Amino acid sequence: MRILIVILLFGYPAVAQTNPAQVYSKYTRLGMNGNIKTVTTYKYSKLKFAKGDEQNATGTLYSVIKNWYDTTGRIVQDSTAIYYNPQSAVGYCKTYNYDTQMQAPVILITTRFDCMPPYNNKATVETIVELKQQNDSVVAAIEYSGSSIKTFRKKVQTAYRFFVDSGLIRKTVFDNLTKNRDQTSGTATYKYDRYNNFTETTLTVAGKHEVIQHKISHIDDYGNATRMLNYVNKNEQPEFMTVYEFEYYE
Repeated sequence: MRILIVILLFGYPAVAQTNPAQVYSKYTRLGMNGNIKTVTTYKYSKLKFAKGDEQNATGTLYSVIKNWYDTTGRIVQDSTAIYYNPQSAVGYCKTYNYDTQMQAPVILITTRFDCMPPYNNKATVETIVELKQQNDSVVAAIEYSGSSIKTFRKKVQTAYRFFVDSGLIRKTVFDNLTKNRDQTSGTATYKYDRYNNFTETTLTVAGKHEVIQHKISHIDDYGNATRMLNYVNKNEQPEFMTVYEFEYYE
């Protein structure tokens, strides 16, 4: 199964590497500039374009992801919609609250499924992320079922390690777990240019290796990419397109 990571460009002003909550939030907005309030990411597949005119490509919308951030840059809310066709989608919404438990910084996440049409799934799921500063450049984020790390530490769902250097996440190691049995694990490494533009992702999952190149066609006044084409394993045709809409704090 191919995993498509949300690709965002350019370096956000460096956050302290000793602040795990900031590093966790940085992962949701890899390399963005400015005091961002919201970012909405549209992904398109089945692209159509004339050769040499890729910047005007069109395609079929298959997902919309919107993230909300507070004034310190921490993620506080998001929503995801996956489109099966133009008339049908499935999705969920999350809220993030920051706290401390057992002297560890934590994020309390509530996931709802009734936040978009047909609004008929009333399920609510609570998880908690325990953040650990493993050393000066590595932050671990371990997500458990429930809302207490003391009670639910044995019920690990996902685990991430973020490797940070010069304010940029250079590599992510991740594990998705069910009943403490390793289901999916992998690594993602990221390349940037001298301006901190995010230019390439190398993704290895379950033995499958992909290199995704991100080619920007539009940039806003804050230096953030608003449109890009994404090429997998040096394919001459782009695999998918991402379009971004930003809202900034004044």
